[in-house]
Amino acid sequence: MLAADCVEDSKDGLYPARRESQNTTMPFHDTSGQHASQWILSNRQLDTFASDVIHGTLSSRGWTLQERILAPRILHFGKSQLHWECRTSIWWEETDFKREFYTPVVLDEAREMMTAMTRKKIRTASIREIAGINNGCTHYTAWYDLVSAYSCRQLTFLGDRLTAILGLADFFATIVQDRFLWGLWRQDLPAGLLWSVQATGPLTRLAAPSWSWASIGGELTFHIPSTKWGRPLYGTLQKTCEDIIIEDSVIANRTYTNGKVSCLCPLTLVLLSVFADNSESEKYSFDHLVKPPNAMVREESSKRVIGNATLDDDSQLPRQNSLRPLLLHTIMLYRQNAVPGDRQLKLSKKQIRMSYCLLLKLGTKEGLSRRCGYAEIDPEAFSNAEMRRIMIV
Repeated sequence: MLAADCVEDSKDGLYPARRESQNTTMPFHDTSGQHASQWILSNRQLDTFASDVIHGTLSSRGWTLQERILAPRILHFGKSQLHWECRTSIWWEETDFKREFYTPVVLDEAREMMTAMTRKKIRTASIREIAGINNGCTHYTAWYDLVSAYSCRQLTFLGDRLTAILGLADFFATIVQDRFLWGLWRQDLPAGLLWSVQATGPLTRLAAPSWSWASIGGELTFHIPSTKWGRPLYGTLQKTCEDIIIEDSVIANRTYTNGKVSCLCPLTLVLLSVFADNSESEKYSFDHLVKPPNAMVREESSKRVIGNATLDDDSQLPRQNSLRPLLLHTIMLYRQNAVPGDRQLKLSKKQIRMSYCLLLKLGTKEGLSRRCGYAEIDPEAFSNAEMRRIMIV
């Protein structure tokens, strides 16, 4: 595949205007004074693979992500040189096509997926999988990071948000042997639900179930431990939801998912108010997020602060100093438990016990609920919570 990475539109062509450079010749003479060779010095500056490809104009577009990942070989036309990319290495003019394996300098989410595609075929464990043992890492981690990166890209038609990565989903399904559901995966659905909106502009709703990231236009991130933006896991991760049911419909002998998901999980009422102070704290550090949480979560009975939340739509938040906080339901999907006391001494950071939750607005019609946001809450708040079957649309 040929990729014009640094042009603004199709009218610019493959070859961008080359920068003017100056050359000078330095002759080389042997011991007898005869002209033997010469050196040519140039002030030509070459752009890197990272600046041309990873941060190039083409990488800001949504459809080009799967085109780059699925192509076995690509010739990138950069601002000042050509780059060759395949699933095992990168070559460029500056190194005279010396074979260079991927390093963190040029490794992005797209390259990680490309190498994972080859790695799964030869059944070799990745560094992330090895490092992720007892750290909540699964085969789906690469997908969540890829979607987070994809969400930052631009689409001419926002309705293509899910369509533009269906090719990637088809290939990834062959790796995980799982069913694709509205941008997530059936066997890892509770983890896939733990995302939050990171876009700072007005919220754009799209035609998808509220629990799917594809229902939101703009940047987002996943919070399950081991993802790029998830919290480090210093203990054990326990799933607290059970009996997940996906409702399907059949029309003309074709089965499809209608967007209804139900599960049995702890449910409780919470109060939300404007997050007064977004500065870091020892307990809740938000420096890893583009957009800090926008709400404080309080227990409905005692009114004590039990966590923080990121509402999908900022406009739902009550005004500063409002006497009427927002009342929502929350369900706990995972609980992070502290490690045993004998292991805590080996860890430098303070242990944090928290739960990963969804904020819901319960409807009266047919008992259906809609997702409102993501929250991290003290699991003690669910100590008296009842297990309820919740259906989210």
